[in-house]
Amino acid sequence: MYKDNAAIIPDDQLPGIGMSVLPFVVVLAAVVATSGWGTSNSILFSLTLGILLVAATQFKHIKDVKAAIKTGSGSGLSSMLTVAAVMGLSKVLGMAPAFQSLQEAVLAMNIPVYIKAYFGTAVLTGLTGSAISGETIFLESFGQAFLDMGVNAQALHRIVTESALILNKLRNSSVAILTMSICGCSLKESYKHIIIGTTIPAAVAGLVIALMATAGIII
Repeated sequence: MYKDNAAIIPDDQLPGIGMSVLPFVVVLAAVVATSGWGTSNSILFSLTLGILLVAATQFKHIKDVKAAIKTGSGSGLSSMLTVAAVMGLSKVLGMAPAFQSLQEAVLAMNIPVYIKAYFGTAVLTGLTGSAISGETIFLESFGQAFLDMGVNAQALHRIVTESALILNKLRNSSVAILTMSICGCSLKESYKHIIIGTTIPAAVAGLVIALMATAGIII
């Protein structure tokens, strides 16, 4: 699909499917097992464990350890700074006076509460450029108010989760920017795939869930 000058590794030099999946399984299991440590500590420990597992099992494929450490560290630092910059922007936007007015406008919308959650989350994530920030701000601002209205917590969670993915891939999105940077794709090349692959499916799924919940159908 895109021009790439990187060499293609022959199949006989690649690890098998079991060894390829093993690090993901170990990381997931470690996250679950250490969830009581706190999110940051749990994720840091689990990812470190995954890195060590890959290094131990695939050491013979690492031709230059120093170069691998340098490349990995540089990639991690770049990703961290990119995400930190965008998340910082999200927090600044969340503190702006205009943002407070928007929150009041969301609550004042004269539409069914589940549809309100759908549109409200989508708008907030579009402004912040981050699904996590949009979800956090929406639930912190409106979560208890919506529960007090008698909404089903499970339905609200599903609606917020799906609708947070509708507009979180705008050009101020850390996920979109980071993914394109890692994959070596430009915004012009990739954006249509982002729209087709995430925006449209999330918009349809979130709306369907909201309409079902409004009709009293909660699965």
